[in-house]
Amino acid sequence: MDGLQIGQAASETGIPVETIQYYERVGLVPPHRKGSGNYRLFDDEVINRLVLYVMHSSSGCKVGWLMPYSACNRMAAASNAGCQYSNACISTCAD
Repeated sequence: MDGLQIGQAASETGIPVETIQYYERVGLVPPHRKGSGNYRLFDDEVINRLVLYVMHSSSGCKVGWLMPYSACNRMAAASNAGCQYSNACISTCAD
């Protein structure tokens, strides 16, 4: 997929545009690509992250916990390594 514009991403995921914009502002969503017409595009990886963040948020995980979780997952994905902190974060949020 080339990517979805923010309204399309909101429609597909059920996540309000305002929530997506908030996650962009606080740095949970990586810098986006621009498509034709200079629109932001959200690819599959970003869409999956958004769904994961909303799922954890609705389970009581605070954005402050999601920030290091997100950074750790990006580093782990880049190096094909696991991330101990990610697992600890999710465990803490689940408690």
